[in-house]
Amino acid sequence: MSLIEPLLALQEIDTKIRELERAIASFPHRKAAREQDLSDALRRQLEAETSADGVLDVQARDRAAESVVGIREEIAGLDARFQSATSELEAARAKRSELAAAVPADHLRFYERLAISHHPTIVKLDGNVCSGCHLTQ
Repeated sequence: MSLIEPLLALQEIDTKIRELERAIASFPHRKAAREQDLSDALRRQLEAETSADGVLDVQARDRAAESVVGIREEIAGLDARFQSATSELEAARAKRSELAAAVPADHLRFYERLAISHHPTIVKLDGNVCSGCHLTQ
């Protein structure tokens, strides 16, 4: 096996790790927004149940209650996706360590330096055509 295959596999797992890290980083903001929506729906539900004129607005209360249920389900889904993404990230990092061990240390250091500012870092030549930028040699 040539050196290119392990580096391409490493690059692929690095891409996956970056995507998972971005997704995980977005969860707190998304959850906070849905929790604010939940708070608003609970307030609307309470207002429908305790109107100033003493008249219960059943339709408004029921709409708010449905909204509360839906938002709670969405928050539970976000929590589940967060846990799944976190587990997937841990597995990807373990796989990355395994893949990195197959690459000679000097090549790994060079790849990691390049990967900071260049993506894709490693590309194949298809004949004499670069698969990254599609220039012909």
